[in-house]
Amino acid sequence: MKNKEKAIELLKRYKLIKQRCGIMREKLTALENLITSARGVTTNRIPSRGGSSKYEDKLVDYITRKDYYRLKLQNYHRELADIDSALAELPEQERTALKIFFLDSKPQNCANALGETLGFERSHIYRIREKALCHLTEIYYARFA
Repeated sequence: MKNKEKAIELLKRYKLIKQRCGIMREKLTALENLITSARGVTTNRIPSRGGSSKYEDKLVDYITRKDYYRLKLQNYHRELADIDSALAELPEQERTALKIFFLDSKPQNCANALGETLGFERSHIYRIREKALCHLTEIYYARFA
């Protein structure tokens, strides 16, 4: 896989992870609500059949899933921070090019939008994009891979 393709995959993953973080936060909120609304557990008697009640089992399941989602969210945040760090090392023009081409909500014509932002022709914009992709791959994989 070429550097350019690696960088494109990295930026796609960045965008996907951002979406997953939002979903994980929603799941954590829902689990918090389930945990706080769970029926109280009594411990004043010994279980007659050696097991726990279905409410206790659900509560343990909620807590386990909550811990799993928190850990997953921490891993996502760490990966986003790594990619953000690599992006921050790029020159401003290259960073802007990558954000417009890959991270922002897609306008119809990225090159024209970027050309207006930076004041360059389309051909020069694509050269900046190619250079930025290679540069991002070098920075990210040199430091974090």
